[in-house]
Amino acid sequence: MRPNWPTALRLALGLLLLRQGYCIFRGLDAVRPEALVAPDLARLLLPALGPVLLFGYFSVVLAIVGGLLMILGISVRWVAGLNGFVVGLVPLVYSLEHHLLTRGRSAADAEWGACANNWAYSALVLLASLAQIAAGPGVWVLTRAGWRR
Repeated sequence: MRPNWPTALRLALGLLLLRQGYCIFRGLDAVRPEALVAPDLARLLLPALGPVLLFGYFSVVLAIVGGLLMILGISVRWVAGLNGFVVGLVPLVYSLEHHLLTRGRSAADAEWGACANNWAYSALVLLASLAQIAAGPGVWVLTRAGWRR
């Protein structure tokens, strides 16, 4: 009999990734140049912000699709590794750099609510992804032959 904790970890990590995809998608409107400056200046800024928006949309798709794949148990180790890097490591490095540069004094760090995001959440996703890679998919995974227990 196999232990059930890798399955519980897989489901929890899948839900965390779905939540992160929703929060990134909700926050992408604030990055648009039209929301920040006049339309004439926004046309000039759009080429500069293009890669940022592209990475943002890539992160949304990766987190939502990755969360669904984790819940279903499809390619769990690959999905955990890719999302651990994009959703865990990259924001963790950015958050720690921001925290060190501002010494933690920022109004955005005091955000509360469902989409509050800081270095601790990114570290949680990264560590959970590493644990999932080490533990494997657990039970009730979807394979080509159907559900496997």
